[in-house]
Amino acid sequence: MEGTKKRRLQGSCDSCRFRKKACDSAQRPGAKCSNCVAFGSECTHIAAMSRKNGGVPLNLAMPETTEELQVHITAILEPAYTCPKDTRVLRPLLVQLARYARELEAKVSALEHEASASPTADVQTMEGPMSGLSISENKNRQYGAEDDTKFIKTVFDLKQTLDPHYSHRRPAFWTRQVWQNMTPVFTSPLFFPPSDLIYSFVDHFLDTTNNHICLLHGPSFRRDVSNGIHYTSRQFGSVVLAVCAIASRTSNDTRVADGHQLGWEWFKQLRPLDSIDYASPGCLWDLQLFVLMVLYMYRLSIKGKCWLFAGMGIRLAQHMRIHRKRRSNEPWTPLDESLKRAWWALITVDCYASSLSGRMICANVDEFDTDLPLEIDDEYWPGELLADPLQPWTQPAGVVPKVTAWVLHLKLLEIYGFAQKTIYSVRRSEYWDALSTAEWGHNVAVELDSALNKWIDALPDHLRWNPHQPSEASAVLYSTYYWVQIQIHRPFIINADRSFDSIAICTNAARSCAHVLQAHHAAFHDITLGNMLAAILYSAIVLLLNAANAHSDGAVATPRDLEDVYKLMEILQSHEEMWQVAGRYHDVIAEVFALLKAPKEQDSRKRKEHHDVDAEHLDWGDPGVDSSNTDLAPNGADNLMAWEGWSANSWEDFGAYLSLTGINGRGPF
Repeated sequence: MEGTKKRRLQGSCDSCRFRKKACDSAQRPGAKCSNCVAFGSECTHIAAMSRKNGGVPLNLAMPETTEELQVHITAILEPAYTCPKDTRVLRPLLVQLARYARELEAKVSALEHEASASPTADVQTMEGPMSGLSISENKNRQYGAEDDTKFIKTVFDLKQTLDPHYSHRRPAFWTRQVWQNMTPVFTSPLFFPPSDLIYSFVDHFLDTTNNHICLLHGPSFRRDVSNGIHYTSRQFGSVVLAVCAIASRTSNDTRVADGHQLGWEWFKQLRPLDSIDYASPGCLWDLQLFVLMVLYMYRLSIKGKCWLFAGMGIRLAQHMRIHRKRRSNEPWTPLDESLKRAWWALITVDCYASSLSGRMICANVDEFDTDLPLEIDDEYWPGELLADPLQPWTQPAGVVPKVTAWVLHLKLLEIYGFAQKTIYSVRRSEYWDALSTAEWGHNVAVELDSALNKWIDALPDHLRWNPHQPSEASAVLYSTYYWVQIQIHRPFIINADRSFDSIAICTNAARSCAHVLQAHHAAFHDITLGNMLAAILYSAIVLLLNAANAHSDGAVATPRDLEDVYKLMEILQSHEEMWQVAGRYHDVIAEVFALLKAPKEQDSRKRKEHHDVDAEHLDWGDPGVDSSNTDLAPNGADNLMAWEGWSANSWEDFGAYLSLTGINGRGPF
């Protein structure tokens, strides 16, 4: 009918409502208007539904992707939007918005930290002939003594000689494209313990583990936690969660539960590969996270993953060129020292993880030349209250640095690292045989023994072992020293051509290590550092081997050796609730001991049958039960009767068993 006003269609979509255009979604199939079809956009009706009945219908799905969430945000910003009254709808929507805001904050903070931590470089321009060899990479990166790029540089020098102004570099091949920027994708937010519990965990970690592997700079780490950076940066938040996971396993806080699952609720949130931006060189927090994850996983006997994550951390550090000594004259900053500490912490965990998993180390000692950490405690770093502004990086006279113990620990691991590359090499090159003698392996062991002697002679007085006044730092150093000594000579005590000198060295080292660990346990009732557990295991195995071969090899087994084994097992038992790996080590020793008991028990039964001799006094007891009973280990000459029946092949028999358990050679242990 002419003159009749055209009726307005109801239910305009969000896009047409925002643009104030006529919407025909009510007449279109699938309720998708022609405007949205033309623009290729999603046709939604969130704003209209929010006004109906005072809330969004319950059958409306909550946003799951970023695109869906942005549609909701667009609708919310419209003047006509009405907030849902139903709390069952409102709260999930607010939670999604809050998570989205938190992720945006984390991305912004990570980008700001990366910009301040990474070397400044123009990623779009090419400066100098060699800058074009990589696509927007760090020009100062160097991986070895002679990079291939140095060789390729000769052709650029030739071009400069012929015509320095000529260029044939096409931008499509020499600049990073926008689509090549890989931004980390975070699937869910991080959930933290209460703030006061976080502070408790941080203090506990810095006062214990961090004193012996000086990974974190305590004052700045505490400041960052107090400022809540872990709520805005996912990378730093992951580091905080890892610290909480480690500290919870030994914390005395009453809010922490018991069991091997301690800290797992925080550890399981860590995704180190998801947080790395592959287009950037990496940052300090990424390196620290790899170290912390290895320290936690070792407590749960996840050794294969320890070796894997330590290797990934080292590769990332090499990518950042932290393994090379800096050649520039720029002032040394706290960030530089923190990166260097992170490198050496990675070397520490990689050394132990590779040894205990039967694999080779990721970075050999001749593949990096970065300096050792500065022997300056955290509170004297530049910018701290106790630091001398006129003389930066100076430890006050008369104040013994706590970090000295870790530096000495690193020097000890360098000795062992050389042993891993030589004595434990998978395949020795034939050129070594041409340049050396048939006793090549033994000669290497002699040289490493000499290096160990120089190391222990150079120890300062405050770190020398005193059984009457034991300290945690000296216990860590001496137990590691004896463990390295056993590792150097271990290949020469289980082969057919075993060396009696190596047997004596390993036995004396095992005895001394056992005494150090017993005194430390009596004084502190704690495992200061995880490598102490490995020292307990290897010392016990060597003492059992020595006792088993007391007759056939002419070795001298004493009653104290067997008592030491029981005491070492007792230490493991006392810590197996907090250290799952301690329970595993205890069981391995118990299995070895059970093998030793078998021939003795058969001999005892024969004596009872023929001579009516009661053999109960020969019973050693069950190594799986409480070993606090001092009568478990026989005294006097009777102790040697327990090993009757073992042949001269006992060393080889044990070598085969240890290979199965992974203690000797390549295995899951």
